[in-house]
Amino acid sequence: MARIAAIGLAASLLAGCAGFGGIDPRDFDTSTVGKNLRVDGAGRNVESKLGNYLAARHATNLRDRDAAAVFYDQVLSEDPSNDVILDRAFLLQLTAGNISRAGTLAEKVIAQDPGDRTARLVLGVQDIKAGRFAGARGNFDSAAAGPFTRLVSGLLTAWTYVGEGNYPKAFESLSLEENGPGHTLFSAYHTALIADLAGDKVSAREAYETAMSSSGGGSVRIVDAYGRFLERNGQADDAIVIYSGYLALSPSHPIISDALARARRGDDPGLLVTSTRAGAAEALYGIGSALSRDQGVDVSILYLQLALYMDGNLDVAQVLLAELLSNSGDLSAAAETYDDVSSSSSLATTARIERALLLDRIGRTDDAIDALSSLGERSTDAANADVAIALADLYRSTERFDRAEAGYSRALDLLKSESSRLWTLYYARGVARERQGKWDGAEADFMKALELEPDQPYVLNYLAYSWLEQDINLEQALEMIQKAVDQRPNDGFIVDSLGWAFYQMGRYEEAVEQLERAVELDPNDATINDHLGDAFWKVGRRTEARFQWQHALENDPEEDVALRIARKLEKGLEAVEAAEAATPAAGS
Repeated sequence: MARIAAIGLAASLLAGCAGFGGIDPRDFDTSTVGKNLRVDGAGRNVESKLGNYLAARHATNLRDRDAAAVFYDQVLSEDPSNDVILDRAFLLQLTAGNISRAGTLAEKVIAQDPGDRTARLVLGVQDIKAGRFAGARGNFDSAAAGPFTRLVSGLLTAWTYVGEGNYPKAFESLSLEENGPGHTLFSAYHTALIADLAGDKVSAREAYETAMSSSGGGSVRIVDAYGRFLERNGQADDAIVIYSGYLALSPSHPIISDALARARRGDDPGLLVTSTRAGAAEALYGIGSALSRDQGVDVSILYLQLALYMDGNLDVAQVLLAELLSNSGDLSAAAETYDDVSSSSSLATTARIERALLLDRIGRTDDAIDALSSLGERSTDAANADVAIALADLYRSTERFDRAEAGYSRALDLLKSESSRLWTLYYARGVARERQGKWDGAEADFMKALELEPDQPYVLNYLAYSWLEQDINLEQALEMIQKAVDQRPNDGFIVDSLGWAFYQMGRYEEAVEQLERAVELDPNDATINDHLGDAFWKVGRRTEARFQWQHALENDPEEDVALRIARKLEKGLEAVEAAEAATPAAGS
């Protein structure tokens, strides 16, 4: 069997995240909060402040924000003057999405620290949602100064003036500090949105073009908004060019794919942002999205929760929030957030796929497969390709290679493209075919993958290693693996392949050198240790060979490999090889 470094096909081909609805969120409960504590019906510990504090810390460690928020709130009720507990309770309520409760605690926070930025932000956001625009500006103005504060308050203040119909003051508020974070991008984008909403086509066009230039055309929200503007103003062909350019960078992105189809049909796209609240939500989402790449997860989650508080239908925020929650281990909250994505959203299939993959993560793989199968039956052709890929990935991970092969073939048929990004599909189908013994088809797939993505190290490694196992094309295999090692010098699997190539060619000293390095890179892989044992034996280092074989046995090799290692430990390598040569069918 050839060695493979794991590649998530759904992750590499789907633009954005993916999941499936209709599952009880309790299925995702990973916490054991309060396990040894006496709690009431609301989950509060009734015995001690210390017990609640320990339970809160435990829930925090488990990334169960909802439970942690409950326990910290209980501690706070018992010790209301504790500033540390107040801060923790406030931030947990906020990141858990309990904005009403966070607002109540924010009032207490600013009573102790009037300039607290996060507390002022929460209260200001609540004011915007309630239409108290002057009050919102008062909160933003009272926050402690700083470049980032200026960015956030500048964007949100602009939208408060939009709420009052005062567009000149809105544009003035977007004159952010020239050297501040995100000045050009955020200022231009929100200037464009506000001018577009006000019907000022000249200013909107200029600002959209600045935002496009600043983002390099890589922001899905800017591309979506500008494309809509062009479509509404008789320039659908220009919008198609912009959408196509984005899809060249991020193939099959569901939002832009739908936009491209709409532009070609000539349907009315409407404005991306249609109100003050939607504009404020857009600002909060944009900041949260930017922070998700540069800061801690919780900071990004904070802004995304506020964005969804302002606009509960902001699907891009829902999917990004769910992804961050999932990555941080809060699977229950992630599942609920994916469920919130509307079935009419361009991201609905993405959310349903990712929801199913959460089931797989908690060990319910068959349920995940059922969910994806059901989803595929009611998806469009384009979405079906994404579903087919995710489903094939699950079949491959559970060694149902015939079904995996069929899934990858279906995805390739649906995509109908020679795009270089499809190398992953040919590679994955090649693996599925190789594992079924369909070598001719597998080899053709690996060759096609290399045609689309020349010198791709994982494909080079898998194909070359397969040749080594068959004792064919040895010189070409060595050359290919050396190329793979040059690109991935710290990948233990690939370095192991290089060592094994030398071994198969009888160059045992060179094999030992490479295999020792492979073991250093991946010391607990059974195959690598087994290979090094064989190489040691060939150069006369018999004691070390037995040690490596024993270590390989301790790392759960496949059954046939384990039996062969046991025979080598008992009889030595030459005796095993001689027996295999006499009865080839018994070899491994």
